[in-house]
Amino acid sequence: MPVIDGKYYDTDDASWWDDLIDKVWPKQPPPPASPPPPAPPAAITPGTPQDKLIQAQDAARTNPAYKPHPPTNPDATFCNFATCDISKTVGAPMKDLYYGNRYALANEAAKQLANSSEWHEVLPKDAQNLANQGTLVIGVQPNPYGHGHMVTVRPETMPGLAGSLGQAPIVNNIGEDRDVVPASQAFDKRLSRPRYYAPNKR
Repeated sequence: MPVIDGKYYDTDDASWWDDLIDKVWPKQPPPPASPPPPAPPAAITPGTPQDKLIQAQDAARTNPAYKPHPPTNPDATFCNFATCDISKTVGAPMKDLYYGNRYALANEAAKQLANSSEWHEVLPKDAQNLANQGTLVIGVQPNPYGHGHMVTVRPETMPGLAGSLGQAPIVNNIGEDRDVVPASQAFDKRLSRPRYYAPNKR
């Protein structure tokens, strides 16, 4: 007659075997619940600030009115129009993006943003981090010999990737070309480095 922990079992009682197994190999607690799947990136989640900024950037970049060198004005590019339209769409401060009653040219915007009470300068790495949070950041490079250039910083679908590749910030570029590229490809390497500005209020 089996005896387990002082308990006697009839020979024909098979439950003693189960109790012996439980004693030798105690039952383990159930495994923890699986973690929830990760949320989709904010940059592609409708309604997020990141998505709204990307939508505004895409609309400006694909706007046929901003195609460079139109027949009626062969020398024209439209970085300032595109940047100002994007800024207006996402509700950024506009005072320093105007020069009188018109949109400021890049050289004019560079001076006004540098002395603005509504914008402040940020480092390139911070420009990308802010854009990844859905904040509009403007990059501008004045040109003392001609027209400057201005862009908006693009939110990343995979935040941190551009920085890890040494490519941050990524910008929505509308000028001679219309594309999404690292800032190093959008600005003129022969000129002084571009500066980046974010609104004081977000």
